[in-house]
Amino acid sequence: MSNRVGVLGPIEITAADRSAVDTGGKRQRRLLAALAVRAGDVVSVDSLVDIVFEGNPTESAERTLQSYVSRLRRAVDGENHSNGTAIERTSPGYVLRLEPDSFDAFCFVDGVQTARDHAANGDHAAAVRGFDDALRLWRGRPFAEFADEPWALAESERLSEIRATAIEDRAESQLALGGHAEVIPDLERFSREETTRERPRAQLMLALYRSGRQAEALRVYQDYSRYLGEEMGLEPSASLHDLESKIIASDPSLDAEPLGGEKLRGYQLYEELGRGAFSVVHRGTQPSVGRDVAVKVIRAELANEPDFVRRFETEAHMVANLEHPHIVPLYDFWRDPDGAYGVMPLFRGGTLADSLSRGPWKLSAA
Repeated sequence: MSNRVGVLGPIEITAADRSAVDTGGKRQRRLLAALAVRAGDVVSVDSLVDIVFEGNPTESAERTLQSYVSRLRRAVDGENHSNGTAIERTSPGYVLRLEPDSFDAFCFVDGVQTARDHAANGDHAAAVRGFDDALRLWRGRPFAEFADEPWALAESERLSEIRATAIEDRAESQLALGGHAEVIPDLERFSREETTRERPRAQLMLALYRSGRQAEALRVYQDYSRYLGEEMGLEPSASLHDLESKIIASDPSLDAEPLGGEKLRGYQLYEELGRGAFSVVHRGTQPSVGRDVAVKVIRAELANEPDFVRRFETEAHMVANLEHPHIVPLYDFWRDPDGAYGVMPLFRGGTLADSLSRGPWKLSAA
């Protein structure tokens, strides 16, 4: 496998151990960006010379270009140089050929599409995880320092649009899962970032309304309407105006669909997050307050075992009384002859094993 080429932010090359590989000076970086913009397609020598030398080539430009290509090959190929090169000389120019997992743009687009497929099949929990994995690859505007140049602009904007719709699609899946309160901060932040996009406003209005914040939902519409009028002389679409009218009327059609999953004394259980010798942890919701939680369900065969009962109730009371920023609070717990469970905040960062598989923690994170 070649070293990894990254364009979702500043141009970079990273080795398998995630260490940075030298991409060279500005002209060599321009060459890498020009090849990456059209990864898999041949870019003519004339086009590359024009891009690399910014329209003012020297007499030795083609010879210099060849030396840049040679250096980039070593940087991109890494330890893979004996198995061929990622930069091929193909008439009338050069082509950058990368495996999907060696190019962050390919990984990103494929990941977003896979998440959308999960959503289309009704598996919104898998869709949210898929969108999160894809969006974690984003480091900033694609092709950063070259993004406004004519040869890079279209691809930079294409990738940015895929990101924007992925964020909106992720919010749609969150709403389908009943995560109305949880998705509000994300939608507020995205609406500030994308001032003219209407879909996140509609999603934010719906999330606020379903969280019992009707007045704030209406304020989102009013602020957006005022912005469009003052900045562009436009009005919100008919569909957004219709949503505002339904919120004013508390239209029952805006209520969330009944949530699926297993019910457990005031909680709704969904997919399994992990398991141990004594319990299984599920993602859950507390519909009465619109809160996402993690529910630790004790194995049924232990729930009425005397030694376990004494230990469970003693420890649950003790943990419930602890208050410390570095201790996960216990929201609720219950035990009866049929079972026992504990309810805690839901953290979406994945497991410790997943995190460490992506590299060692820095001391501050630990």
